[in-house]
Amino acid sequence: MKKIFLLSLAAALAFSLNARAQVFDGLALGVGGGSDGLSFEIATPLGDHFQLRAGYGLSLGLIKSNYSIGASYGGKTTYCPLSFRFAESDGRLLFNIYPGLGKFHFTVGAYLGSANFIKGTLSNLPADASTSGISYGGKTIFPVNNALDMYVRTGNGKFAVKPYLGIGFGRPVSDDKTVTFSVDLGCMYQGKASIWLSGKDNAEIDVSNEKDFQGSVGQWTKYLQFMPVLNFHLYVNLF
Repeated sequence: MKKIFLLSLAAALAFSLNARAQVFDGLALGVGGGSDGLSFEIATPLGDHFQLRAGYGLSLGLIKSNYSIGASYGGKTTYCPLSFRFAESDGRLLFNIYPGLGKFHFTVGAYLGSANFIKGTLSNLPADASTSGISYGGKTIFPVNNALDMYVRTGNGKFAVKPYLGIGFGRPVSDDKTVTFSVDLGCMYQGKASIWLSGKDNAEIDVSNEKDFQGSVGQWTKYLQFMPVLNFHLYVNLF
């Protein structure tokens, strides 16, 4: 996936630099929404067959889920409520590639931002957990108000670059229209997901391989490597 992304991005840059039409001769501001949250973009043409889009997306946390997770503590199993929501907010740099002079396009680019894809709260922990802590894998963290933050994190660090490939219909910057509409459908590659707990002083523990989390959360994190994206944007052409 990463090789395809890099080759496509290199091709877009090479063709745009060689385009005969004047580049950066227009600018549009856009707002949109979709499975990747509420987003704001600016767009400019790079010749007749390419348009550059840059923006920022905000996760609104509209999709939420609740579980009850069994945590082994003090020789017994305690069931604690776990609530989580999509928490991704990131920048994005995208190239629309138009094979012809119409509105159909391919899109290649990347989402850039926090690797924390989902944020949750594990609450109602045993009262004595605040003094003795919660231990996994030889590490101990301490809850705050008998609760721990939980993150489903994609990639290997706290910052992630997520390649994107897709198709769409629409030209953000138009020669003859002030307001334009665009729709995009594609897939974002996020990498292998891991599950982290965060407590007092932002101390963190990777609990991806712990049986308490594998059954309730880990069973579907494997599907997060390839995240489908569907969004719609409305653009206003400034010049």
